Amino acid sequence: MKLSQTEREALSTLTNEQKTRIVFSAPSEGEEAGEVALLLGSDPSCWQERCSAAAELYFAGKVKYIMPTGGVCWEYNGSMRSEADGMREVLLGMGIPDEVILPENEARTTMENMIYCSLQLYRRFHYANIQTVYVVTSPGHLTRSVVLAKNLLPHHFRILGYGGSAYAQIRDHWQETQKSSAFVSGEVFRLHSLIDRGFLEDIEY
Repeated sequence: MKLSQTEREALSTLTNEQKTRIVFSAPSEGEEAGEVALLLGSDPSCWQERCSAAAELYFAGKVKYIMPTGGVCWEYNGSMRSEADGMREVLLGMGIPDEVILPENEARTTMENMIYCSLQLYRRFHYANIQTVYVVTSPGHLTRSVVLAKNLLPHHFRILGYGGSAYAQIRDHWQETQKSSAFVSGEVFRLHSLIDRGFLEDIEY
């Protein structure tokens, strides 16, 4: 069955196995070298997980720079921080050198993450010497994020996705918590919309 052929009203009746095949259809890579990791923002409950994944790439020598992106502000450690600045603080605590962290403080959605990061990459590097870009985010957010990156970042970039070393465990156990279940169910609808809008090739499940 193809996702495009499924009526929106029927998406909520999909089984957990079907939702897994849809939402986790993009692989989590991490073996190839690149230049920059785009670290996508969310609320602070996701920062540790996502920053850990970006740090894994950096310490393995897979990227030279990490660009935390997100301008939505949250309360964190007693003050209001943008997603980018909050994740920068987490990355510093993990031992990432400040000079390789390139915060992007404007984006407010996943689509805007790609648009503003593209602008930052142009202003800082003029796209020179950038061939491979990693998109780093939570496992359940990876497929949509990679799709948007491939559509909105310069097309000569090679786009890889990375959800961290816990990707497989989260993929196989997301249904065990209410928060993850709600998120994955929502991603099914969002991916369906991307197919309708022509951003995404169809997904078989």
